[in-house]
Amino acid sequence: MNVPRKHHWLPRMYLAAWTNTGTADGQLQVLDKQAGRAWSTRPAKAAAETDLYMIDIGEVAADIAATEIEDTFAKIEGAAAPVIKAINNGAAIPTGEDQENLMAFVSLLAMRVPARLRWIDDFMRKPVEAVYRRLEAEGKLPQPDDPELAAKMKEWFDQGLIRIEIKQNARLDMMLSSLPTLMRLLMLRHWTVLRSSAACGDLVCTDHPVLLEWIKAVPTGTSPGFGLENTAVFVPLGPTTALLGLWNAEPRVPTLTAEQVTFWNGELLGHVDRFVFARGDFAALHKSGAVDRRDDVLGRWSTV
Repeated sequence: MNVPRKHHWLPRMYLAAWTNTGTADGQLQVLDKQAGRAWSTRPAKAAAETDLYMIDIGEVAADIAATEIEDTFAKIEGAAAPVIKAINNGAAIPTGEDQENLMAFVSLLAMRVPARLRWIDDFMRKPVEAVYRRLEAEGKLPQPDDPELAAKMKEWFDQGLIRIEIKQNARLDMMLSSLPTLMRLLMLRHWTVLRSSAACGDLVCTDHPVLLEWIKAVPTGTSPGFGLENTAVFVPLGPTTALLGLWNAEPRVPTLTAEQVTFWNGELLGHVDRFVFARGDFAALHKSGAVDRRDDVLGRWSTV
């Protein structure tokens, strides 16, 4: 039996909105921040990694398939697909089961991307590293018999050459265990569909598609949280459609102007990990205040 090993961290049906045909068979533009280049491809060949959600069944007592998580993701995507399609075609925020399916999808979109999985690794690694540092400071850290090797190991650890590896199942377990709470918090927000016209330019999509932003001034260094007031959650659903989730408020005008499209594209690019997905050219507000077009973005990345 052939086990699918190519796991999409952004669903093909989601990326399809940014293709030239609006379907999964069309072509979309991919911008690579790391390589400083762009190319066209189909959603099936974008936003994927090998074995990203593969379960190590050798460490699981239960009788489950290695692809259990991928299979579950497919069910969530399948339930949300018609809801997202309806919204992109003009429907309002759904209610009841359709809203639950939509929020389950957004929760998954926030937690499944590579940058979030790396964040989970760091979150789980830090307590172990803290214990190591404490034992080291107290002189209780077991040492090799060879003093030279002990000194080398300390040097390697301090330089980050020795890292504590987080096992795949532990990483996936933390990702999955966060989804119910995140979904409940998203369900409590007031959601609005934001729309723009073709004349206002396209919204882009990135490998960090669920933005969480403060909407009021806070002390520097204060991180927003999905359960905190005075925050907004912004999720692009297509080149001219996005979701906005607020606490106890709704946007006065749910229509995006060209300036607002440019602003949100700037925010999306400001949080990008590596990849941007677009239908074509776009405008994005750079932190310098300049309005960048697609080629300007690539130019900035190629000089970094």
